[in-house]
Amino acid sequence: MKMKTTLTLLFAATVLVTSAQKGPFDSKWESNDSIPFTWDGGIYLRATIDDKYPARILFTTNANRQLVVDTTYLKEQCWQPLKIEKANIKREKDTLRLKTSYTKHDVKFGNTTANFPYMLISDIRNVLGKHADGIMWDTFFEYSPFEVNFQQKFLRTLTAIPDSVKRNYRCLPLTVRDSKFMIDAYVWFNNKRIGGLYQLWLGGNDDIFFTSNTVKRHNLMAYKGKTRQLLAQYTNIGDTTTTTTTFALADSVHLWLDNIGRASVSMPMPEETSHSRMRNAGYIGAGILHNYNLVFDPAHNKLYYRPYKAYTPEKRTWGFSWVNRTDIGKGWIVRSIYKGSAAEKAGIRLGDTILKVNGKKVENYSWEEERVLSNDSTITLLLKTKQGMRKVTLKTEPLYE
Repeated sequence: MKMKTTLTLLFAATVLVTSAQKGPFDSKWESNDSIPFTWDGGIYLRATIDDKYPARILFTTNANRQLVVDTTYLKEQCWQPLKIEKANIKREKDTLRLKTSYTKHDVKFGNTTANFPYMLISDIRNVLGKHADGIMWDTFFEYSPFEVNFQQKFLRTLTAIPDSVKRNYRCLPLTVRDSKFMIDAYVWFNNKRIGGLYQLWLGGNDDIFFTSNTVKRHNLMAYKGKTRQLLAQYTNIGDTTTTTTTFALADSVHLWLDNIGRASVSMPMPEETSHSRMRNAGYIGAGILHNYNLVFDPAHNKLYYRPYKAYTPEKRTWGFSWVNRTDIGKGWIVRSIYKGSAAEKAGIRLGDTILKVNGKKVENYSWEEERVLSNDSTITLLLKTKQGMRKVTLKTEPLYE
């Protein structure tokens, strides 16, 4: 199973800029138009920036009300944005400076146009891979209703909540804080009730992700049950970091009155992430959310949801994941490895380059072909490693044995 590196670690920082914050209705919207998206561990919209540059934009609240574009994407488009200066990026332990285009930029997707007073520039493909040209979040979504339909893969803005939704969907109280959408939920884990506000994480493949503050407060790292540890290496803004995340199975997850049953939980090492300042208990990720059709009504603090397929905590894995960087090379880079997995035992290491999968050069894989590989039970890799070329065949294995 292919796993995406999470985006929160990239944009958990606060961007300090001099431009004025947009108001709730500065963008132009034509409601009730269905905008198709591609699902790849996140919602990717086909868009056009400034009426000229085609782009695949990741739609996520983790963009913190910003438009961010990738540096390699700019080179591909031969685009040199105007008025490039530096913005300060305030992180937990330091402050970085990031390139910023201090001119107005428009992003059109479907019949919808979002307006941004400035544009940040970063190496986001180091986290998300070749197919990400940019990420964005518009403040409109914090004031007006919208629908995310995972079943039919479309996004839709609404003028009002349809009666059919009110009749047929379940409803939860919704807390909107800055660009965060949160619901009250609790998780039974290690005989502890871990309740509070959980942020809805549309772009994170995890099921439940605890903040490091929650991990420390409940002493979750002392858990003695079955766990798996994941080593992951990614390039953040300004640095390259190797993290360790522990995965385990919760006894149950409760969304208001609904018990969805057991779920996989992720627990970061407290000292290794910037989550310690996050005061929500954790995140409910796309591993759970993509089983539902969701309608957000932030003005009235309501979330409508309806399951369209059964959630299952059963997970299988090849024991590693990759990031596609064939835009700058000819390979997929090994991004994470489960300790003790067949992949680790076969000698696969972080940073190895995958040149071929099942005999086919990875540079010849379409995005769709790359995504459906997760359905295969066996995979054969040609790897370029520090020791030379290697061929490895792996079968999927249960995440929890």
